[in-house]
Amino acid sequence: MKKQLLTLSMCLAGLGGLHAQTTNYYREGIVTDLNQLKSGDLVLLQDMDNAISGYFDLDQGTLTLSTSNSYYKDFNFIDKAFNAGNVFKVIIDDDQYKFQNLETGSYLLNNTGTGAAMQVTAEDANNTFTIAPMDGKANQWEITSVGNGFGVNAEEGYPVLYNQGGHPIYIHRVTTEQQETPWYYLAVYGIVEKDGRKGNCMENTADMTAGVYAGNKIVINNTNQIWRLEENPEEANSYAIVSYTHEGKTSIGQVSNPGAAGARYAFNASEKVYQFQIQNGPSVEGYSTFNIQRPDAGAWYINAAGSGQDFYLNEWNAPNTTDYMAGAWSAVIATELKQAGDYALGTFSAPYNVTLPEGVTAYIATSSTNSTVNLEELEGTTLPANTPVVLKADAAGFYPMKQTTDAAEAITKANLLVGTGAVRTLSPVNGAFVLGQSNGKAGFYNYTAPAMGAFKAYLPKTTADGDQVRVKSIQFPGGETTAINDIESIAEDKNAPIYNLNGQRVTNPTKGVYIQNGKKFIVK
Repeated sequence: MKKQLLTLSMCLAGLGGLHAQTTNYYREGIVTDLNQLKSGDLVLLQDMDNAISGYFDLDQGTLTLSTSNSYYKDFNFIDKAFNAGNVFKVIIDDDQYKFQNLETGSYLLNNTGTGAAMQVTAEDANNTFTIAPMDGKANQWEITSVGNGFGVNAEEGYPVLYNQGGHPIYIHRVTTEQQETPWYYLAVYGIVEKDGRKGNCMENTADMTAGVYAGNKIVINNTNQIWRLEENPEEANSYAIVSYTHEGKTSIGQVSNPGAAGARYAFNASEKVYQFQIQNGPSVEGYSTFNIQRPDAGAWYINAAGSGQDFYLNEWNAPNTTDYMAGAWSAVIATELKQAGDYALGTFSAPYNVTLPEGVTAYIATSSTNSTVNLEELEGTTLPANTPVVLKADAAGFYPMKQTTDAAEAITKANLLVGTGAVRTLSPVNGAFVLGQSNGKAGFYNYTAPAMGAFKAYLPKTTADGDQVRVKSIQFPGGETTAINDIESIAEDKNAPIYNLNGQRVTNPTKGVYIQNGKKFIVK
C-alpha cells in the first residue's frame, strides 16, 4: 500500500509545463513533508506572517503579494480559484529549489540586496533556494536564498529578501480540479446585540416555500441551516451560497426588489446562482467574520433583519457599521458524525478553541498496536486549538463546532492523532489510517487518496510493520472495542476519481493506463 500511495502522489504531482492564463487552479493540499514535493509540481506560496498574509504573484515581471491583510489567512475555508500568475512550477535539483511562474515563465531571483523587493528573471541562473521547517510553525516553511542566505519575507505589501530570516510560508500543491468546500452553519455575529438576532442562522425550509431567513439559533443536525460557499468555476471571486438540503443543488438566488434596502432573498431551486463576493469582515469579540456582497446590485451586503421573530435575509448598502445590519457572518464548522453500530463517530481538528456540542465526547489516541487504536476521553467542554480528536455521539448527523475565546485545559498526554486544521493537507508520505467503516464496523483504515480534507484528523503510519496493517479496531476507555473481524480492507469506491499517469483527472478514460483507488488499471 505504501508503494501505491507514493505512486499516486507522484503521478498527481506531474502537472508541469506552462498553462494558459485562463486555467483555474485550486489548492489540492499543503505540503507537510518536503518528500511530498516533486520536481514539476505546481504550487502556491502563501505568506503566513502574523501581520501580512497573501499569495505570491507576478505583476509586470516583479514579484508582489495578492493581498497585504489577513483575508486569505482567515478564510482558508473558501476554495478560491487562482490564475497562472499565482502558480509556480517547482524545479528541484540536489535539495535546491527553483520557482518558475506559469504565466510568464520567469524565475524567482535570489541575488537582490537586503530589504530590496524580490525580483524575477527570465534567465535560469541565480535563482535557487533552500526550504527548511519554520521553528514553532506546523507545516510552515522558511525559504532562503542560496545566493546570499537571506530569507523570503513580506514587507510593506510585497515580498523581499531580508537578512533576518524569512516569514513562515505555506506551500500549497495545486490542481486544475475544483475541490469541495466543507459544510458550515452560517451565523450572524453583529457588532452589537439587536433584538436577539446575534447568532441567528441562514436557514431554508425543506419545501422551499418560505424562502431563506435568519430567525433561529444553531440547532444540531438541522440540515436546513447548513451551507457551502462555492466559487464559480468560470469566474473568480463569484460565489454561490449553496444549501445542503436537496443534495446541495440549490442556492440563495432570487431577490425581491433588487438593489433596494429591505430587498429579501429567496431560493433558486433550478440552478446554483453565482452572484456574491466574499470580503473580510470586522473582528467581533475575538472572532474573524466576513461580509457577503452582491456587486451587481451596486455593492449591497447580505444581512439579518426583520422585526420581532419575523426574521429574513435582506440587503443593506454599508458594510461594517456599528449596528447588526452589516451581517458580519461567521462560518461555524458543521462536522459530520456517521453511525457505526450503537454510536456515531467522526474526527476533528481546528486552529482555534471550540466548544463541544451537547452530547459529543472527544477522545485522543494515546497508544496504538498493529491491530488496535487506544482512545482516552478528554474532560471539559472546550477543546483546545490544534488538538486532533475522535468525536463520539449517540446519533449521526452534523454538529456545530463553534469557535470560542474560552480557555481550554491543556492536553499533557501524548496524542498519536494528527490534524489537518483549516486547510486541506496532502497525504503523509509514509501512509496513514483514517476513521471509516465497512459493513457497519468502525475502524482506522488505510488511506489512498492524494489529500485530506480540512478540519479532520488521521493516524500516521510510523513503522514498516504498520504499513502492512489494513485496518485497526478502536479501543474505548472501559474495555469497549469496535468489532472488526478479519476485515482485509475497506471496500473500494467504484466512483472514486480516475487519474492518468500525468496526475490529471480523467472523466471518460480511453485506451491507456490509469489510476483509481490508488491502483493502476488498463483500458484496452
